[in-house]
Amino acid sequence: MERYLIYRMTYDGGFTPNPFWGYLTVAACTPNHRRANLHPGEWIIGIESKELAKKRIAKGCNPDIEQLLIYAAKIDECLSLDQYFRDPRFQAKKFKKDGNWKEQNGDNNYYKENNKWKWIRGHEHEPRRLRDLPDEDVFFDEDKLYEYLKDEEKIKKYGVILQDLKGDRVFISKKFLYFGNKGVKFPQELLECAPKSRGFKYCRPNDKRYKELKEFIDDRIKKYGYGVHGKPINCCIDNGCNDEIDEKKSSCKSELSNKISKNANNEMKEKRFSCRGS
Repeated sequence: MERYLIYRMTYDGGFTPNPFWGYLTVAACTPNHRRANLHPGEWIIGIESKELAKKRIAKGCNPDIEQLLIYAAKIDECLSLDQYFRDPRFQAKKFKKDGNWKEQNGDNNYYKENNKWKWIRGHEHEPRRLRDLPDEDVFFDEDKLYEYLKDEEKIKKYGVILQDLKGDRVFISKKFLYFGNKGVKFPQELLECAPKSRGFKYCRPNDKRYKELKEFIDDRIKKYGYGVHGKPINCCIDNGCNDEIDEKKSSCKSELSNKISKNANNEMKEKRFSCRGS
């Protein structure tokens, strides 16, 4: 029987987990950083931390619910960061600086090249202090990673990037429930299955609440079906993730592109006409 890994999330913005483009992926943060040992068929469950719930309630987002279930994902496979980056299935999950809010939360950013760790510059986990530096002052040799993890100056410079690279694993799910701010309550009695604060906890078949947890997840599957059912919680807290604005931007870009294309065609026609007339 499968295990359930449960952890508390302090932030839910669409980066981790990333539930878009047909897959839910966990490429950073707690399960990655702590090198969770999960196998296909087992589950990751993300619930609100007390801090995140407090912020949500203060903003009036489902204020009557004490704690939300953010997501539950059944693992299909686990890839390294470099494998994930190069896999054609996940190219849409790469960070795009000028993209819409989902594209700006792309989690497919780390890769190896010429024995160096590299990443798409400017992504969610790259510290702002690095963003104006040239690539040669940022990317580093693979074999330097564990040395940097013990160096206070390097930890200060690279921040959470070092933890992402140390984890070097991406959990991938096609059968998932992502609720975000949907308002799905996580039962208080099942908190026995969760860690008290940081880290994660496994709920195993012989654990006291295992059967109840399994029934709870199975019931949510029957009620909602797999897929994305809400926006990230921090969309509500931070007043972000505006699809209408993204659609307008996309429309403006499309109109501009059409105008440029039309002007280019007109210029080409004029050139052809002048060539024929000469």
